[in-house]
Amino acid sequence: MTTDPQHPGGRPPAPRPAALAAAAQSALLGASFALVLSFGLFMLMGFGIDATLVWMLALGLLAFGATFAPTLLIARSRERRAPGA
Repeated sequence: MTTDPQHPGGRPPAPRPAALAAAAQSALLGASFALVLSFGLFMLMGFGIDATLVWMLALGLLAFGATFAPTLLIARSRERRAPGA
């Protein structure tokens, strides 16, 4: 693992803005799909709006987190491997 030369002591380098932007865009897209699908399915199955909103929140957060973390790791590894970076 490489460290930031400006901060000795073994701190890993901060993610670059491009990696963060790519991860955030992918995570928002995944979470929005989860929200729309969960709303449609829970209302179609006859759940009340309160249960539907709770499940929408839970599934949206889960989809955001499960998409953001791997996308950020992949984007950072691609940036590190890029020639001239």
